Amino acid sequence: MTMLNGEPVDSSVPSTGAPNAVGAQPGSPPVGFRGSPTVPAQGVDPSNRSIGRILAIIGLVLAFTAPPFGILLGGIAGAMLKPEKSPIARWAVIVGIVFTVLTVLATIAFLVFIWWTTSLAVCVGGTTALPFCN
Repeated sequence: MTMLNGEPVDSSVPSTGAPNAVGAQPGSPPVGFRGSPTVPAQGVDPSNRSIGRILAIIGLVLAFTAPPFGILLGGIAGAMLKPEKSPIARWAVIVGIVFTVLTVLATIAFLVFIWWTTSLAVCVGGTTALPFCN
């Protein structure tokens, strides 16, 4: 026997009705109750939009410094902020793509220049055994 508000309560009687059903006892726990109810904390954004905005800004910064990672984070932020159509995330992807293409072209140009200067130096040195020295 348990005491509730100074009156005895018989807890040995099983309940026949579902919790929160019509006719349920007042003060009964809600359906699926597993402890104290969860209350969202004040200032927490439950949809994680603030995280998406932060990722968009980081993606834009990385689009200039490490373009592939800028594309990746811009895409993730754009997916997180899809209903809002974040322009920062869109620009992170665009700038990341442009800088990635420019980096690939600059690398190819640099390798062609190195090959050209090396082959020119070998041919000027008097070695004509190479097929490209005429």
